[in-house]
Amino acid sequence: AWPGAARRAVRYGNGWIPIGGRGDDIVSHLTDFHKMAKDAGRNPKDLEVSIFGLQSPSIDELTRLAEAGVHRVILGVPSVAAEDALPILDRYSKMISPPGK
Repeated sequence: AWPGAARRAVRYGNGWIPIGGRGDDIVSHLTDFHKMAKDAGRNPKDLEVSIFGLQSPSIDELTRLAEAGVHRVILGVPSVAAEDALPILDRYSKMISPPGK
């Protein structure tokens, strides 16, 4: 959680993996995360940011995260029957590879 996990990521890690979908705007913390890195003598560009656990992400949200400097978003699929999981995977595949790109 913010800011403890971010401090540990700067101190010991090569990136930060905040959990999305908790009502916390991760983008708003990126500036502070980068400042933490600089203050610790780390180059913020060396610390990748990956977000896990977004609930029903949209292409607009993924675009906003990418533009803010998030390196990747890990998308989850619930443990459900194939007929319920396949539409989710289809939606994700369209967000990952939009038509015409």
